[in-house]
Amino acid sequence: LDENDRLDMTPPNSYPGKLTKFLFERAEAFAYAPHKGLIILPVELIDDNGIALERCVRALAKRWNLGARFDAWLTDACVFASTLVDRIVPGFPAAEAEALYAQLGYTDPLLVAAEPFLLWVIEGPTEIAEELPLHKAGLDVVWTNDLQPYRTRKVRILNGAHTASSLAAFSAGLDTVKS
Repeated sequence: LDENDRLDMTPPNSYPGKLTKFLFERAEAFAYAPHKGLIILPVELIDDNGIALERCVRALAKRWNLGARFDAWLTDACVFASTLVDRIVPGFPAAEAEALYAQLGYTDPLLVAAEPFLLWVIEGPTEIAEELPLHKAGLDVVWTNDLQPYRTRKVRILNGAHTASSLAAFSAGLDTVKS
C-alpha cells in the first residue's frame, strides 16, 4: 500500500490503488451489477497473493470511504484468487534477437526469452476454471482449492537444487554467485 494514494489521483501510485480505483469505477458504472465483477489473478511472488491483494483493496476502500455497497460488491461479485507461477523468464534475448527477428519476419523490441517449463496454479472456485479454460488450451494451468502442495513442491525442488549446487560450488572455492 502507498499511504499517499488517493481516489482522486489519476492514477494512484500503487497497483492496489490503481486496482481499487478501477474496481470502484467499474462498480459505479455498472450500478453494482453482480455479473460485472472480475476474477483477479495476481502473480506477485508472495504467499497468498490473492488474499494479500484483496486486503490492500479493502483497506484502501475503507480509507477512501467507498462505502458498504462497494464492500459488498467486492464480496459478492469479485474473486481474488491466489496463484503460484513457476517459470523462468530471463528477459530480452540480446544474443539471439537478430536471428529471431529474421525467423519472425519483423522486429519485436519487447521480445522475451522464457524456459519451456511453466506451471500456473490457481486457487479458487472451480467455476472459474470453466470461465477461463486455460487448461483446455493445452497450457499447464492447475485449478485447485489448495495450492499449498504445489508451493511446497516448488520450493523444495528449487531450493533443494540451489542448496545442493551452492555447497558444491563452495567446496570448489566459490563464495558468491556470479553471472
